[in-house]
Amino acid sequence: MSFVIQSKLGDLVMDIQGAKNAPGTLLDAYKKTGNDNQLWEFVPGPVDGYFFIQNPATSLVVDIEGAKTARGTGLDAYTKKTSFPANCNQLWAFYPAPASGYYFIVSLLDASVIDVEGAKTAPGTLLDAFTKNGNDNQLWTFVDANGKSVTPPAAPTTVPEPAGGYSGAGNYVLASGSKCATLTGVKATIYVTEDLVWQSSIGTPAFSIQLNAETNSNQPLDWLQFMTHMGDDQGLWPWINIWTPSTIVTGDEFWDQAVANPVAKMPQAARIPAGYSLVVALQNDGAGNVTGGSWNVFNSSGSSIGSVSYSLSTTQGGGVPPGDLCPIASFQVTLGGAANLSHAIFSSGAGLIVFEADQTMNANLDTAYPGCIGYTGGTGETSNVTYGPMSATPSKIFAQAFNVAADSPQAHVVKPNARKTPLPQQG
Repeated sequence: MSFVIQSKLGDLVMDIQGAKNAPGTLLDAYKKTGNDNQLWEFVPGPVDGYFFIQNPATSLVVDIEGAKTARGTGLDAYTKKTSFPANCNQLWAFYPAPASGYYFIVSLLDASVIDVEGAKTAPGTLLDAFTKNGNDNQLWTFVDANGKSVTPPAAPTTVPEPAGGYSGAGNYVLASGSKCATLTGVKATIYVTEDLVWQSSIGTPAFSIQLNAETNSNQPLDWLQFMTHMGDDQGLWPWINIWTPSTIVTGDEFWDQAVANPVAKMPQAARIPAGYSLVVALQNDGAGNVTGGSWNVFNSSGSSIGSVSYSLSTTQGGGVPPGDLCPIASFQVTLGGAANLSHAIFSSGAGLIVFEADQTMNANLDTAYPGCIGYTGGTGETSNVTYGPMSATPSKIFAQAFNVAADSPQAHVVKPNARKTPLPQQG
């Protein structure tokens, strides 16, 4: 069913400027004509609660130009992208506004909302993505050809956040149910939408991106860390740390991998540019055991600029006896200091973390691991990165926003039995 998207400001509607069908044509607010360039429909996206807004006549969708996160970035009608999270600038959720019958249209990219530029009422005023302020130029209603209101899809429901939200070493934990079901095909994509710039550290002078995975308490390994490290150079260094239940909480890990080269080099030291993404994926055998990990780095054009895989098994160059390989049952992703309980301070940064697995997962508070998990202390490396809420709907794919905030005492807090990560060996 097609409808118009009508602004509370001046009763203007969302319009493809000049009724053009070329991808990249700007969107504006225009008087209602009933023409095809003003008609839209909801198309489900890959993440719970987020949809494409598609023009049926051209199949173009509402798009934030260039996937930029600068406030005031224009909106255009563009070809629908098929890969996620590259298409997060085309995905929207609909949150009820205080004014009855009106909604904020919120971007998955950066939580900006569709806005009539400058709150102008002149037909032809461009649309942009802007910080939500609740003014009439950000409120929209949906009306079909008969003048009847159309109710948009429900906004995603989220898992309650702890007091003060999550930051640093604390984040939600992903698991499949509450009985430690095996997770396979685990993958985390860190998609940077604003330059992630490391400024300084308390402790080891660098930062890390950690995919930390836990096992059932009856397994020989209890914590598998798949890390990406960056200091005051241009390299993104991948490495693996493996822990066992007998490992002293603040002592040495079971295996600290030695790496010879970074997976990729960034254009500048201590900075991951906007538009770049890092994909960390776990590898499994037929029994579901984790056998290794892979890293792939993409630039802002979506081209791979480096990839590498490492095995856990001693028979293939790793540090884990083949008989000790085991499945995982939960995992968590954090951005923090490089090692040894250090704290990283970023001067800027924002983006999305996308979590994927072969099984349907649910997001849990990090105080609510499944009871059968062996180690629940998490990592000891912290930062001033904050993490957004996660969907309460079980799914095989989740997306979570992250941002850099002012440093605070809460960002330094870790669990009492958190483990400290050693520095990666280079060799």
